Amino acid sequence: MDIKPLSKYASRRTFVLHASHQCSLLFRTVKPNHGDLFPRYETIDLIFLGAIYLELPTQLNGFKITKPRDEIAHQISQLHDHAHNYYPAERVYVIESQGRRFHVVASNCWIQEHNKPMIDAGLSVIGENEQSLRDAYISSHVKRWYRIEGKASRKCLQELLKKWV
Repeated sequence: MDIKPLSKYASRRTFVLHASHQCSLLFRTVKPNHGDLFPRYETIDLIFLGAIYLELPTQLNGFKITKPRDEIAHQISQLHDHAHNYYPAERVYVIESQGRRFHVVASNCWIQEHNKPMIDAGLSVIGENEQSLRDAYISSHVKRWYRIEGKASRKCLQELLKKWV
């Protein structure tokens, strides 16, 4: 399954911190599908991998996530992302929820939509080093898979050019 890149993702659903393992976080929402005689559940996971800084509540009641690479994201990057200065604010994700702005510095942010109920899959399988187990999990459980990517701002490109010249 290919990962579809998105510049932003938004949901009105409530996501709850479901798991954290090493430097990864998993927020999950479960939505019942009432159209069937026996209700099935669709889950959506918001996954941060390689997180080194976060300022998030444990519950998000609707949110939008982006990588704006704006001035605030640059400040967060300078304060908390010392090991990754190749592309300023590249790993800063912004989550807006209920009129507030939160930040996460992480190597990846994925959104996975599942068509089966997720009992206890989560981070232990997603972060699995053995590719075959991970591929089996994705092919049997994941309906859609997204990755948040931002567009480079003019300031970011100017800073990169200064480093290279």
